[in-house]
Amino acid sequence: MSVEVKCSFQITSLDKKTHQEIECGIKLSNAKVTKSYSVVIEGTSSIEHLMSYTAQGTTNVVGLERVSGTVAGKTGTCVLQHVGNFSKRESP
Repeated sequence: MSVEVKCSFQITSLDKKTHQEIECGIKLSNAKVTKSYSVVIEGTSSIEHLMSYTAQGTTNVVGLERVSGTVAGKTGTCVLQHVGNFSKRESP
């Protein structure tokens, strides 16, 4: 079964740390993020992101997000997987 849900979220905390800086501009870091959701999903989440910054300006990201909340009157928890990359020009 597949369900599409559109909602709003707000980042409530962000703790980003660099763990290694390697020759040629490569950097490894992680970020711990918390969010609050509203509209269709009412709840909160916590995310652990791992990031690899390349010398060419691309960032690769993987993460797991644990969402706890209510959707359509049903309460529960799920885990979302984040996988992606962006360039300096696309960075938030």
